[in-house]
Formats: sequence, structure tokens, C-alpha cells
Amino acid sequence: QRTGALCPLRQKACGGASLPSAIPRDLILSGSDDCTARLWDLRTRKPSRCMLGCFEKCPVTSVSFTPNDPNQVFAAAGTFVYGFDLRKESILLMKAEKKLAFNKDDINQIHVNNRGKLLCACDDSGDVQVIDIRGAEGKLVKSLSGGHKNICLSAQFCPHNAWEVVSGSAEMGEAIVHWDFNRGRVIERFPNNFVDQKNKNQLVNPPFCNSLSYSRDGKTLAAALGDGLIGLYNVKEKTILGPLDAHSAGACAVEFANFGPPSGLLSASSDKTVVLWELMDQGEYKARFKKGEKPKLGLPVVRIGLEEKPNWIASTSLGSGIVCIADCSETIKCYPFR
Repeated sequence: QRTGALCPLRQKACGGASLPSAIPRDLILSGSDDCTARLWDLRTRKPSRCMLGCFEKCPVTSVSFTPNDPNQVFAAAGTFVYGFDLRKESILLMKAEKKLAFNKDDINQIHVNNRGKLLCACDDSGDVQVIDIRGAEGKLVKSLSGGHKNICLSAQFCPHNAWEVVSGSAEMGEAIVHWDFNRGRVIERFPNNFVDQKNKNQLVNPPFCNSLSYSRDGKTLAAALGDGLIGLYNVKEKTILGPLDAHSAGACAVEFANFGPPSGLLSASSDKTVVLWELMDQGEYKARFKKGEKPKLGLPVVRIGLEEKPNWIASTSLGSGIVCIADCSETIKCYPFR
């Protein structure tokens, strides 16, 4: 059950915000068009750190915490990735400890792997850079190019394999690419155009892959598609589970919830809604499908109506669970569940 929104987190002159795909229980990190990044305490609903004056007047397009190292956070702005040490006593952080310069074009998303040693950054050139973040300047591990013919919008490390990455782009066909970055090659391509769905939204909104998220057990990959569908895949088995007919407008973000059962999936859309889904167990789904049944991949549990179009979502297990929603306003809305 969802309750009303908590007191919103206000980020001045925010024309848009990004949130990390995984956040600690009581903290949230945001990036904004006002060329700042801020660390918020969800218990007090106040910022504990503000990173500003170091992004060369570029909007902060993506942010990420570092697993296994709560004192290190990263923010992307323009073609650079900046690293900050939160052990500093100052609330204002005006100089980054790290500046990673390996991308050729504007960065759309960054993600730090489970071990907290590698970062992937995808950009407008369609490439994905995998970077070793140990050391002040970092080290390029592999440049993944040729997989996408258009802007790469999302990239995530695969939780079940330390040497694999998935990325999604603004393409009509096989926009989702599974990489072996150790060898620098494509393992598999997955479709993002479910023509059998006969989705009328495709006439206006092409099914670009706007966001990717892995389930906690690493079995399911979800993709937020521009035609309003949510694509579901088993990357390890190289199989397509199918789409969720999720929204009446483009889906902009997707995340497996960090609270509740591991089958909980959050999706956000330009139709001004955020939906919490309960996905069916893959084993049960396959068994029923073989029997000739037509089971649904997932059912909507909660639907949140918004006043603004969202652009990113994140969740935390604080309390019984909180969903944080960034949009084009000056505030980040936080919705508790119980």
C-alpha cells in the first residue's frame, strides 16, 4: 500500500534530475540541469553535501553510488565523470578528487559494478567505456564500439558475470546489446520492437531503449521502451520473456524495487504515472506457457499518478520502502510504501 508523498526534496533551478539505480537505505544522490549534484538524507529530508562549480557549467546527467565504498560517489557531466570523497567535512564540494576523461561525446548514464572497482559510461556516440576507477585518473579497461548505430542511453553491469555489460540505445531494431567487455565483443542482441503487440503508441513514439535494470537475482533484465512497453529478457539464457503493456506513453525509466519481494518492478512513463509490478516467477511462467496457457508476465500492484512527467526513479528499503521520482520540476518526490 502506498501512502502520500513525503516532504519533497528541493533542488534549486532544476530543469531535470537523474537518480542512481541503487541507493543506500537513508541516502539519495541527485544530479540536475542546474549543474549541481546533491546528496540527501532521507531521514531529515535535507542535503548533506552539494557538489557544484566543478562541472564546467554542464548539466549533471547521471549519478552513481559505489558499492562497498559509501564514501565515494560519481557524477557525469558533459564528456567527463567526476568522483567525490564524502569523508570531507565541508558541505560544499567544489573540487572533484577524480576526473575521468574517456568518453568522446556527452554521457547519458554511468553505473558502478557490484565490486566497486569498475564504472561503465555510455554516451551520444553510441559507445560504452568501461573504466577502472581505482586511482585519481582512472584507467580505460575497454572501449565498446560498433554495437549501436545511434545514441546509447543506458548501460548496466551484469550481476551474474563480472565481465559482462548490457547497453540500450535509440534504435528501432535490436537496440539492446549484451557485451563481453573482457574480449570486447558482442555476445547477443535483443529486440526492442514487439510488433505482435500492435502497440498504437509506436506510431508516435518509437520503441527506443531509454533505461535498463537487472533484478536482484540477476535473472531478469527489464527495458523501458519509448512506445510505453517494458521489455523483459533472460540475458543469461539468451531468451526473450516478452513485453509488459505498461503505459499509454513512452516509458522513460525502469528499476527493480529495492524493497519488498525480488519480483517487484517499478516503471515510469511520460503518461505521468509510476507503476509497481509483481512479476511472475520465470519457472512458473515457462511451465504454464508450455501447457498452452497465456499467463501474464506481471500484474500492476500500485499506480502512482503524478503532476509532472518523470525522467528517473530510484527506490530504497528505508522503512517499508520509498520510491523517489525525479521530474522536470525543482523537487524530487518521495513516496513511502507500507
